[in-house]
Amino acid sequence: MNQQTDVLNDGEAVKVRRLSSDWLRLALGIVFVMTVIVTFSYVMSDRPVDPKNDGAFKLAFVDDFDRPATSSGLNSAKVDNWKVVTGNWSVQISGAYIIQSDPKQSLALVKVDTTSMLVQAKISGNARCGIVAGAADANSFVSLFRAPKFGVWVVNRVANGKATKLGTLPDPGSGTQTISLSVSKDLIRVASGNSTASFVNREMGLGQMGGLFALGDAAPCVWDDVVVQEAR
Repeated sequence: MNQQTDVLNDGEAVKVRRLSSDWLRLALGIVFVMTVIVTFSYVMSDRPVDPKNDGAFKLAFVDDFDRPATSSGLNSAKVDNWKVVTGNWSVQISGAYIIQSDPKQSLALVKVDTTSMLVQAKISGNARCGIVAGAADANSFVSLFRAPKFGVWVVNRVANGKATKLGTLPDPGSGTQTISLSVSKDLIRVASGNSTASFVNREMGLGQMGGLFALGDAAPCVWDDVVVQEAR
């Protein structure tokens, strides 16, 4: 009788141990999931990009294009920072325009001292126009541009000429919008109006140029009030 009782007690003890082990694994699993969720939420949280209040950046370049019109190029006697990479750019009526677009993409860039930077501009026009940051050359950069067909701003990461879509922001229309794009070795942040988004950047190096960008025909586009800031 005592042997039978001992066997039952041993069986109950095994069940208790198994139950305790199951609860422990469940608790550890919950802790792990919550940790992942909290970490992911922090990294991917939408943080407004405000160049005037972001202490991580300092002003490197400003251009309001308030100068006499030019037939070719964006530079003048007072501003000589622009490097036109592709496309025929000009200054007309206090804004930057493209007289003739490159069939693939048009780029006009400004160089700063760091690879971590913030680029902001006012953009109007119902075409695929926007800004770039962290550009090394015409084949490596991060871009934010309008996609009027879909009513969004598209965030692309271009490496060795190959574009990868990271995400989108809503676009309220073809009117003038102030957009901003900041890049660092870890994070890409974008903003348009009240909409913001963040993306992890761990797959590409960055260059020291930022500026203006368009895909295909960008004749309707106008860029104004360009601000480029660099990391402190």
